[in-house]
Amino acid sequence: MPTVTGSFVYGETLTVNYTKQDDESVTYQWYRGGEKISDATENSYTLTAEDISKNIYVIVSATDEWHRGAMQSRQQEVAKAQGSIEIACESVTYGETVQPSVSSNTNEGANVTYSYVGTDGTSYGPSNEAPENAGTYTVTATVAETATHTAATSEPVTFTIRKAELAAPQNLTLASTAPDKATATWEEVQN
Repeated sequence: MPTVTGSFVYGETLTVNYTKQDDESVTYQWYRGGEKISDATENSYTLTAEDISKNIYVIVSATDEWHRGAMQSRQQEVAKAQGSIEIACESVTYGETVQPSVSSNTNEGANVTYSYVGTDGTSYGPSNEAPENAGTYTVTATVAETATHTAATSEPVTFTIRKAELAAPQNLTLASTAPDKATATWEEVQN
């Protein structure tokens, strides 16, 4: 009985293991869902998008001077490959827009959604909208599945929205003080 090694996952290569007997002549034919796969007649086969959700197996035919026979490997369904996504997010100052950037070499072009969470005592919601207030947050990206890869979620990354610095008003003079109070009123001098 021939055996097949390798993962039944899109993009992976399967290899049939068959020990040839004496002077046998051996041929291989790979099948997808019971149908011959055109030009798949080697002892190895790389799984394609068309194979996903189909059973794949190989038939090994062996002949010698006195015998002829064919043996089939076990069938197994092909799965989508594992998707992946990576995220980065720079810290910003209050008033600037939070702009995470993502990359995926498996799920290119698929829809990406973000989830934000406040950390270090920063509360936040709703999680699908980028925060605007000063604080520390994490953001996680999820990429949708494609025809060949599963959906994937990134590791969370931390970023900060820093408080903006207030510029002190220019050209101020003391307008008045009250003798029994510790407060002062200021007014801006017009140039």
